[in-house]
Amino acid sequence: MNKEKKEFIESLNNDDLEMTSSFKDIMSRSDIKRRKKEKELENTKSSQDIFNNTEDEKLELTNTFNDIINKKERKKNSRMSNEVNSNLKKDNETILEKDKKNNELEKKKNKELKEQNIANNKNGPFLGFILLIIFLCSAGYLVYNLLFNKSDPNQLYLIVNSGSIALLSLLFGLALKISKKPLKTIVQIFASILFLIYIAGTILISFDILKFPSKVTIENFANKNVTEALKWADDNDIDLDISYDYSDAIEKNLIISQDVEPNTLASEVDGLGIVVSDGPNYDLKVEVPNMVGWHIDDVVEKIEELKLNNVNIEYEFSDTIERDIAYEQSKDGEMVRKTEIEMKFSLGNEEDLKPVELIDLKDMKEFYATLWLKRNGIKYEIKYEYSDTVEYGKVIKTDPEKGTTIDQSKDKVELTISKGKKVIAPDLTKMSLEEIIKWANENHLTITYDSEYDDTIKAGNVKRTSVKEGDILDQSKTIHIILSKGKLKMIDYDKNDLDKIKKFASDNNVPIEIVEEYNEKIAKGQIISVSHKSGQVIKNSDTIKVVVSKGKATKIPNFVGLTTSEAKNTCNNSNLSCYFEYAYSTQTKGTVIYQNKTSGLEVIEGSGITLTISNGPAPSGQSNYVPPTTSSGSNSSSNSSGSSGSSGGNKPSTPTCYNKTLYYGAGSTGTQTKQMLESVASQNGLSFSYQFVTSCSNGDSANGSICPESSIYYGMSASTCKTYNVIIVNY
Repeated sequence: MNKEKKEFIESLNNDDLEMTSSFKDIMSRSDIKRRKKEKELENTKSSQDIFNNTEDEKLELTNTFNDIINKKERKKNSRMSNEVNSNLKKDNETILEKDKKNNELEKKKNKELKEQNIANNKNGPFLGFILLIIFLCSAGYLVYNLLFNKSDPNQLYLIVNSGSIALLSLLFGLALKISKKPLKTIVQIFASILFLIYIAGTILISFDILKFPSKVTIENFANKNVTEALKWADDNDIDLDISYDYSDAIEKNLIISQDVEPNTLASEVDGLGIVVSDGPNYDLKVEVPNMVGWHIDDVVEKIEELKLNNVNIEYEFSDTIERDIAYEQSKDGEMVRKTEIEMKFSLGNEEDLKPVELIDLKDMKEFYATLWLKRNGIKYEIKYEYSDTVEYGKVIKTDPEKGTTIDQSKDKVELTISKGKKVIAPDLTKMSLEEIIKWANENHLTITYDSEYDDTIKAGNVKRTSVKEGDILDQSKTIHIILSKGKLKMIDYDKNDLDKIKKFASDNNVPIEIVEEYNEKIAKGQIISVSHKSGQVIKNSDTIKVVVSKGKATKIPNFVGLTTSEAKNTCNNSNLSCYFEYAYSTQTKGTVIYQNKTSGLEVIEGSGITLTISNGPAPSGQSNYVPPTTSSGSNSSSNSSGSSGSSGGNKPSTPTCYNKTLYYGAGSTGTQTKQMLESVASQNGLSFSYQFVTSCSNGDSANGSICPESSIYYGMSASTCKTYNVIIVNY
């Protein structure tokens, strides 16, 4: 039994050693417990089998077994406790080591931060001062751009630019002053992003990739074609006023000048006026020298210098005068440029004239081509044809061609001169301005433009033209186009603006009717009422009616029979200006015997009246005054001698002439212009005669235009005793 017990104990010890080794190497604590319980159960079962002999042995074995188990449990618990303590010690050492490292890092970081703060404390005030200066300057520039730089077309860009600089300097200043790291970092990041955007925007703007909207400014149209100004005005909705003037220096249809300085904001002006060149003024007087004895080349140079356009040059043989020398001139001295001048040049001796090789006259102007032929004694004929390739007035071809030897005695050259491109006029009233400009440029046509208000035609559209659809055109013809300005609106005015309204009506070809009325409250010459309020649309058929005050009315009293002093008092009381004449009369001396205006007649205060005062009976051999009896609107004494007075009362009176300042406008047609002038004549007691033409002498063919050769002009002083001739374009 002892042997078995010993074996059993050794078995348990072996199992215990095996279990301990497994615990150290592989198993977890839960596995060890589970394994232990299984062993205990197995051992218990074995021990029960072994110790079945006696109760004492069982009890002894049980006690021994319990001792072994307790001993083993104590060892195991002790071992596990040591392991746990060891692990805890290692963990504590690791934590302490980490804390030590963290403390060292924190100390290092604090040291770096301290060094940075020391550096900031050294540079901070200087940087802050610089940023403050930048902020103040940029903020001041921003305020200036907002308030005082409104005339700059790039105001928006300047505002954004100066505002960006101000904001950047503010943000960098805040980042410098803020000590809390999270907020400081946020401000720095935002400022950096904004700075990057600012740099990128500046680069894009410099390469014209990014463009800020700018305000519309008036361009410099000097020496540009009028069509460019028209298109620009139409695109920018600017009211363009076009006038034409002659110019020797500026080509026809190029702009001479403008009434608004370039780069002026369009929003600051009511419109743009331009002066377009109409070419040289051939009605201008010039001093033409006597060029007899001059060489042909010198004569041609002088013709070009003086812009003479009607000089006829002929060549004839001469045995005494050198070739190409002028020997006859029909006119010299002061004359208009278009005056016809005949000049003769010597062709030299006939026998000296030799056959000549024809040069290339193609594309040469007619004047110079014919002059070359004349200088070489070559006879020629001219015919005109349309050409799509050769400019108007230049040679298309010659027959024979260049290089042919010409015998002047029997050969003749035929010149074909270009009439320009043959063009059939479309209906220009149905075309846009851009289409008309393109069409005119493609066909090398000259177009003049004017504009009028029209309440039925949209602004910028064609109102009328000087050509009709289907007309055949060449480059010698100038086409006149009237564009619509859209609806005309009444100007602002006050009671003293009668002249302003008259000028407005005249400038815009609106009929005006002025009616005078007496008014107790409104002074003479001031406006009582106008048919159109300020800003009201004036239709094509409208007439502006203006009622003007004649001042306060007063009635003329009956002065006949009053003494001179009584007449003076009555004049003063009636607010009249009395003038006195004296004549011999049978009436009582010193009394009024005649007044030139009827009593009871209403006149304005201050009106003049002439009173005739009796000087008593006439001396022997002289006649007493006889007041007029046929003059309407007069009062006289009922008692008269019936004889002729020395004052000439019975003599026929000569008509009284008055001068009227002439204001008028032009209509859309010749008939309308005539009606407007008749209204002006009726109001002012003037007389006009009328003549209708298709175009004026200066080439103006706009329907309704009053030609400058008329005997009237705007603002002239016209006499009521004369008849004025008016020449009007009508078609």
